Amino acid sequence: MPRLVVIGGSSISTPGLALALRGLKNVDELELVLHGRSKEKLETVARACQIALRDTKATVSWHHDLDTALRNAELVLIQIRVGGLQGRHFDESFPRRLGLLGEETLGAGGFSNALRTLPIILELAQTIARVSPNARVITLTNPAGLVLQALARYSEIQSIAICDIPVQLTQLVYRLLDAIPGSLDVAYYGANHIGWITSVRERKDGVERLPDVLDRLDLAPGYPISSEWSRALGVLPGSNLRYYYHLEKWLRGPDEETRAAELIEVQDTMLCRYAALTPESTLSDLKEIVALRRPHWYQEIVGPVLSASLSGEPERLIIQTVNNDTDPRLPHYQAVEIPASVSSRGVIPESPAPLPPDCRSLLEQNAAYESFAVEAIVERDRSKALRALVTNPFVGTVEKARAVLDAVWS
Repeated sequence: MPRLVVIGGSSISTPGLALALRGLKNVDELELVLHGRSKEKLETVARACQIALRDTKATVSWHHDLDTALRNAELVLIQIRVGGLQGRHFDESFPRRLGLLGEETLGAGGFSNALRTLPIILELAQTIARVSPNARVITLTNPAGLVLQALARYSEIQSIAICDIPVQLTQLVYRLLDAIPGSLDVAYYGANHIGWITSVRERKDGVERLPDVLDRLDLAPGYPISSEWSRALGVLPGSNLRYYYHLEKWLRGPDEETRAAELIEVQDTMLCRYAALTPESTLSDLKEIVALRRPHWYQEIVGPVLSASLSGEPERLIIQTVNNDTDPRLPHYQAVEIPASVSSRGVIPESPAPLPPDCRSLLEQNAAYESFAVEAIVERDRSKALRALVTNPFVGTVEKARAVLDAVWS
C-alpha cells in the first residue's frame, strides 16, 4: 500500500486533497498519513479526511511526531505555511505601507515569506533524508521557486514543485477554442508565477492555434491581462503576471483588507464545521464545507501528479523542476516551470519553448533575484538580500529594498 505523507496535513484544505484522491488510478489503496503541529487541529482535519475516503480502500492516519509520520514514506507532499495565515497577512500588508505590491509569493511579500520558510523547509529536508531517503518529495509551499531551489542547493533530497496556474491557463485555452479535452499540445515555459503559453497545436494535424486564442481573449472577461498586450507579446501570460504588466491596477492601500484576513475567517468557520461532523455525516456534508475554501489545485494538479508518480505510464504535466541542463542560459539549480513526463520512474522535462526577448529578459531577471535571495537567506547575508531585492522585478530600487529589509530582516 503506497504511503503518502502530508507535512502540513492539518491545513483546512487537506480534506480537499482526500476528495481529489477518490477515483484516481494508483491511489485506491493509498495510506494517507497527515502530520501537523497542532494536535487538536490535526485530529479535526484528519477525521474529515476519513469521511472523504470512507467508502474506499484508502486509509487515513495522523501523527504529531514527524519521524513516525515519515517512516516508510513513498511520497511526501510538503504544504506548510510557516507563520500561518497571520504570517501571510504580514506579507500582504507591510509592502503596501511602502507603496509596493502586497502579495505572498512575489515581490517584497514573497521575500518575507521565504525568509521564514526556507530555514524550516531545509530542516524538514534533513529529517526526510534521514528517515525516508528514497521518498519522492513534492512541494506545494510558497514561494515555490525559492523553496525548490533551496532544496536543490542545500539539501540531499530531490523534489518537484507544483502550481495550479498553468493548468488554469490551459483550461482557458480549451474553453476559448471549444476544443475536445486532450486534443491540443500546449507548450508552456517560465518560473513560478512568471510563465507563458508559447504554442497551442492541434494534435491531429499540428496546426498552430495560439493566434486564435489571443484573438478570442476578449471572450474571457475573467482573464486579468490586457488582450491587446497579450496579442502584442504573441504569447499567453500566466494570470499572476498581472502584477507585473498591470502593477498600478493591483496596488492596494495599507488599510484595505488582505486576502489572508478573509482566509482567517474562513479557516475559523471551516474548523468549527469540521469539528461538528459525526459518523453519520455524508460526503455531501463534507464537500459543502470544503467548498468554502475551494482548494481546486488538488483536483487540477496535485492529484494528477501523485497518481502519475505511482504509475509506470508517463503522463505529461506542467510542473516545476530543477533546471539542470534543460535551459543552458539559466543556472543549473534554477526552478523552471515546464511540461514534463511524470511517472514512477521519475520526471523528464521537455526542451523549453523559445520566449520573446522581453519575456526572456523578465525570466532571467527573476532567476537572478531568486539566486541572490536563496543565498542571502541561507547564509544570513544582508548584502546579498539587498542585491536580491533590487533585482526583484517588483521592488527595484536601493531605497525600496532597504525599506523592505528594515521591515523583515533581523
